[in-house]
Amino acid sequence: MYAGEAHSLEVEEILYEGKSDYQEVLVFQSSSYGKVLVLDGIVQLTEKDELHNSRYRLIMTSLIQTAVEFLQRTPAGKYDAIIVDSSDPVGPALELVEKPFFETIARALRPGGVLCNMAESMWLHTHLIEDMISICRETFKGSVHYAWASVGVIGFVLCSTEGPGVDFLNPVNPIEEVDGAGNHKRELRFYNSEMHRAAFALPNFLKREVSLLRGATVPFLVRGELM
Repeated sequence: MYAGEAHSLEVEEILYEGKSDYQEVLVFQSSSYGKVLVLDGIVQLTEKDELHNSRYRLIMTSLIQTAVEFLQRTPAGKYDAIIVDSSDPVGPALELVEKPFFETIARALRPGGVLCNMAESMWLHTHLIEDMISICRETFKGSVHYAWASVGVIGFVLCSTEGPGVDFLNPVNPIEEVDGAGNHKRELRFYNSEMHRAAFALPNFLKREVSLLRGATVPFLVRGELM
């Protein structure tokens, strides 16, 4: 996945090791990152990544099928928003970055519906980002943005279907205006409206290298400027 580069964590204890129908699965206790989930040898998440308080009660709905199969059976216009936090695009997950998958998502969204899709690291995968933006521009007739998270090196693509305009850059309900948001027991450690807007400010090398960020038929907004 990361050609010429390796990442390592000290393993204190193997908590689970097995194989699903799709992937090799490993969960271990690390010395510095807490519990770690690994799929096909690639770290997916660690306890250290999480900034929100732990949930004591969790309600889950089990989906015994792939996301592709599920979306193919989903009625058109069913969802207001779809969030895709998929595993890295290797093996069975490769189809999650291909055009047919995005077409099924677009069909499942209502007019003005929104997709947030994991879109890899701008430091390592600009070619994948370029391909994904190209596919999304062909598929979603509203707007397409690439935003990045400063806590790491993974970005995501935000898209909207044709219909009511969606303003991704400005929060609809600013967190600062939520009742009790200033209470230290409820205050978020990272997110605020300024961080939200800043997520769409892209470094110059990404603007240059991903040529699809410029000269698109669908307006592409970067730091308040139409590209």
